[in-house]
Amino acid sequence: MRSNDLIDGLVRLDPGSWGTFLSEHRQVVIRIVSRLVGSTDPASVADLEQEVYVRLLANDRESLRRLRDASAASLRAFVCTLAANVGRDHLRRRQVRAVVRSVSEGDPEEASIDLSGGEEPALSRMRAAEVLDALERVVKGPNAARDCLIFKAHYVDGMTAAEIGRMGLGIAPKGVEAVLFRLTAKLREDLRSRDEGLLKEFSRLARPQGRKGGDP
Repeated sequence: MRSNDLIDGLVRLDPGSWGTFLSEHRQVVIRIVSRLVGSTDPASVADLEQEVYVRLLANDRESLRRLRDASAASLRAFVCTLAANVGRDHLRRRQVRAVVRSVSEGDPEEASIDLSGGEEPALSRMRAAEVLDALERVVKGPNAARDCLIFKAHYVDGMTAAEIGRMGLGIAPKGVEAVLFRLTAKLREDLRSRDEGLLKEFSRLARPQGRKGGDP
């Protein structure tokens, strides 16, 4: 089924299209959510999987309507991003509950909160939005959505090339490394003429972080 036909079917809530969508995208949703919240809590993973689909269909399928002319890779990138957002939101809610519980139990030493939603990524959260805005200026072509997702998954979410390769984007870990190398070079070139301060910070943070998977 072509991407446009599939999206049209999802907008119409066609059961056949929904079955096709699940067969093509369900496993990557589960993998991303499990990685973020831990696979030791299958009940939470199942609930969050359903939340991904609820958000996908929210507001009269508005997000799907905007994807009607998108490629299959763009649809997959959107689903991956949605799953990652759902997982991070769950981590934030869980931490807020832990802080409230600590305060209620009279333990101020434990009443601290970090809404980052996981391990500290390579890219500073303070300037991540600026870097991602710059990325949108330099990333063009039919694989733009996929490439932006790869960049964000690595530099913002801290995922390795091997982990990104398992997201089902149709690209192997070596291909992920090549995309990251190419985007990093383009971004540096763009920032060199626009924002020297941001270029210096990005260049420092974009150095190899000692991760597995041959990341740049």
